[in-house]
Amino acid sequence: RTLLFIDDALCALPSKADAFRARDFIEQMFVRSGLTRAPDKGVWIPTRHLPDHLGFDIDTSGLRGQLRVPERRCRDVRMLAKDLLCRAARNTRKVSTDMLRSFTGKVSSVVAACSQARFRSRSLFDVCEEWNPTSTLDRQALRDLQWWVDFHFCSKANGVPLWPSLPTKAIFTDASSTLGYGCVLADDTTSIPLEARRAFGGYWTADQIPWHITMKELVAVRLGLNMYSSELRGHTVRLWEDNQAVVFIIRNRTSRSPLLMAELRLLLQLLDDLSVTLVPRYIRSELNPADQFSRLTDRDAWRLRPCTQRKLLDKVRYELKKEITLDAFACHQTKVVARYASRLDEPTALALDGLALDWRQEVVWLNPPWALLPAIIDKLDRERPAALLIIPHWPTAVWWPSMLALNGLMLALPLPKFSVVAMHNRVVEPFLNGALELCAVVLKPGMPPSSGQP
Repeated sequence: RTLLFIDDALCALPSKADAFRARDFIEQMFVRSGLTRAPDKGVWIPTRHLPDHLGFDIDTSGLRGQLRVPERRCRDVRMLAKDLLCRAARNTRKVSTDMLRSFTGKVSSVVAACSQARFRSRSLFDVCEEWNPTSTLDRQALRDLQWWVDFHFCSKANGVPLWPSLPTKAIFTDASSTLGYGCVLADDTTSIPLEARRAFGGYWTADQIPWHITMKELVAVRLGLNMYSSELRGHTVRLWEDNQAVVFIIRNRTSRSPLLMAELRLLLQLLDDLSVTLVPRYIRSELNPADQFSRLTDRDAWRLRPCTQRKLLDKVRYELKKEITLDAFACHQTKVVARYASRLDEPTALALDGLALDWRQEVVWLNPPWALLPAIIDKLDRERPAALLIIPHWPTAVWWPSMLALNGLMLALPLPKFSVVAMHNRVVEPFLNGALELCAVVLKPGMPPSSGQP
């Protein structure tokens, strides 16, 4: 005699009629094979909902369907998480290593239906001792255990769609090891855009440059999403990323690196706040349009040191009895006030060209590219706004007489090495010449026009 055990099987078909035909065919195959099915086993009436198949709740109704963790398994996870928290509270955060391993095993078994399972168990794996009978929970492990205590069948985190939504937006991000980061927003989610719809770049600070490149790439993803948050809110977004480690981390929501996990938590919190579903995909570096925006080395990418900038703002406040209202030539990292113009296509900027704005009712902070100084002085002469203009001390320059004709209050600034911060590690304008000096000109509104004007 032979006793055969056939493992569970699930048939998914496009219609109820097809399901009935498949059931009849399977029953005939059993009869022809000499096998008898147990009458109390299985679900032989076609249905769209299996409440507990192989430990998962499968629901094919609706547009996307759902794969969820049944309540009985949610209850087991909750009870064990609560037990661990109680033991940790009684024993100064120490718990049985075997019990902790049992819990992480249960959590790992629900990964298919809970997208946050790996993310919420990483800290528990980190504190689990390999040889000691007890393990000590850290603060993050306690927070994650509390999250599992609140895990139930109707939790927002319980369930993944069987047929995920297709991406409706696309974003490309990239990071340079020594310069900065870039981001490109596009509408086409399936191919490389011939022309970016929106693009911007930024620079790493001195504290960020020593970071590992994977950390920088992950930070660039968060900064790009945050910059275009208003346009991406509520969408399923295709992320094109040229770092395979970052693609893996975002897709699996876990990393063994504590620093990367800390950054991943910030990213996932942002995605949750924006109701964004991020779908990462790898792209080769030479095809990534964000690469050029992560390597911006413009010579006008500099700003004043905070102490110098603060003194100038105080001087403007004293002389003009007003606050600065517009930074006409800046970016999101160098802006002096919230209202600014940037040649990078930043959503928070008022315009791409500060010269195109009307300055007449503004108090303008002007730290422009030096090549634009003739046009800027001409605009100041015509519109007569209140302004502070930062310029090199070049009496031989062709625009110097026109600047003097504005009748502004000229202030000498400290040498560039004491007053200027470069946004990248390449040469910027104030350091082109070691003998160069900077000065600031405070202009009052409606001052008498220069000679030669009517």
